Amino acid sequence: MHDHTCRQPWWSSHRFRLRFGCFFLFAPFEDNPPIFTAATLSINPVSLPEDYGQGRQVAIVQASDIDSGANGQVSYRISAQDTTNPFSIVASGSSAVIQMARDGILDFESRVNWEVEIEAFDGGQPTPRTATFTIEIQVTDVNEFAPQFEQTPHSCSVDENVDAGVACVTVIASDSDGTGGTLTLELYGQYSSLFAIEADSNRIMTDATFDREELGAYEIYVRATDSGSPNRESSATISIEISDVNDQSPIFAPREYTVELSEYTEEGTFVKVVTATDADLLAANSEISYGIVSNDGNNGLFNTSADTGRVHLVGELDFETSAEYDLTVSATDPGGNSDTTSFLVTIADENDNAPIWTEGNDMSFFISDEIQIGHSVGLVQATDPDSGRNGTVGYRMVEERDFRRFAVHPVTGFISVTYPGVRR
Repeated sequence: MHDHTCRQPWWSSHRFRLRFGCFFLFAPFEDNPPIFTAATLSINPVSLPEDYGQGRQVAIVQASDIDSGANGQVSYRISAQDTTNPFSIVASGSSAVIQMARDGILDFESRVNWEVEIEAFDGGQPTPRTATFTIEIQVTDVNEFAPQFEQTPHSCSVDENVDAGVACVTVIASDSDGTGGTLTLELYGQYSSLFAIEADSNRIMTDATFDREELGAYEIYVRATDSGSPNRESSATISIEISDVNDQSPIFAPREYTVELSEYTEEGTFVKVVTATDADLLAANSEISYGIVSNDGNNGLFNTSADTGRVHLVGELDFETSAEYDLTVSATDPGGNSDTTSFLVTIADENDNAPIWTEGNDMSFFISDEIQIGHSVGLVQATDPDSGRNGTVGYRMVEERDFRRFAVHPVTGFISVTYPGVRR
């Protein structure tokens, strides 16, 4: 008899509990476009008179983006839909300033309404998100003609050393309107406070002193405004060049020079170069000529190149004659402005002199034949004009028929008996 009972797998009677986990990696995702602020959306319409000046502010727009990082950084531009658009846009922090372009002109008679589409776009990649806002500009009529300058731009030059109150240039403006033709002129710009305009003559006058080495040119603007209602204005550029004047002196750097030469240095040897600089900007004012103005008794042993400042030895040196030379070198510009520097040359001694006997080359001593060993016979002395060890004289016996009977002290030069029975 067979048991046909089916057996279940071992795992069929067990229960298993499995847990599964998952995780996600999130990368910054740009999903928000810029949104213009309520203040921006409420600026319409913008009314401008037809004589609204170049560079003047028209409106300020601002948009925000809640995305983070570059995705939330907002930039602005004017949509390129109308090539005749007389407006420009300039970033200003998180906002943008819409202003009249430098060449922008409004003309009520030609066009009354303008629509300037401003596009705000974020820094998302590869495709930024954008938002647009249209500024509605209405041009209002004013007196017909704006002032006109007879010449623009204006230019002139003044010397850097002039006092305040010097006339630079005269500006002439006119207005064809009958009722609004009386003009008022004023200066503006970063450097306008340095100049003034005479009300009766319209002459541009200096109102400060200038330094060409600090700034060589200035650009200011003159605005002419008529008396119409509303009034119109025009602007012109005035370029003022500051002419260089020879008001700077050469300056040596370093202030002192020191060099040592051997007394064996050959004539014609290059010694050293001296250098001075002149802060004047024009070459005609800053060219430097070098020369030795004080030789201190060097008898023309040194000279310097006028163009390069290179100092050369042009004579023979002798330590025993002079151990140093204190020269004064000058640097002079074409205007006569000058500076001087000390140029000290010290001479190194060489052993170029032999000792000289003070009593001549032949000396005689008389002694008794009973003189004892160690007794002094006499003193010989010599001098050497060299200095230091080179001038220290020592003594020794070099040739003597009876040299064994005598000795000379190597330092003092005393000769003494070393052997008894000295013969006359």
